[in-house]
Amino acid sequence: MRTRTRIVGVVLWAVALTCGVMGSDPPSHTYGDPAVRRGDDPTNDFIAEVGQEFIDNQRILGELKGWILEQPGVEQSGYIDQVNDAAHPATRLLWFGDDPLKAAVLDQARARGITASVEQRPQPLSVINSIAARISDRLENDSATLRLSRVLD
Repeated sequence: MRTRTRIVGVVLWAVALTCGVMGSDPPSHTYGDPAVRRGDDPTNDFIAEVGQEFIDNQRILGELKGWILEQPGVEQSGYIDQVNDAAHPATRLLWFGDDPLKAAVLDQARARGITASVEQRPQPLSVINSIAARISDRLENDSATLRLSRVLD
């Protein structure tokens, strides 16, 4: 379920980003998106500020993440997430343990022109999610207790 949520988030982000650069101007870069100008809208202002290369790099990094999330067994592979650097393009893969998918991801990144490194993490994603859920439950319980005590006062 959380993987599906991540995929939906990546897709929505990509759609939102590309919708702001649609138009009739001639292509300005590799992907053929139109040139953008400041003042047209907030998305175009952002693109004009960071530069089209940054946007292209972010797209490539997002495509790599999409590819990773589509791989069979990714949930058990040790992949947690990644920290992207769209200025270069580079990514730091957060990983627990060792799995054949890790080598495949590094190869895939290299093939896409992405510099990738791996940062080993002490817990798998399942443990991180479990701890986060317990914290959330505790906060909800504490909040409910606080509301109840205010009602009783």
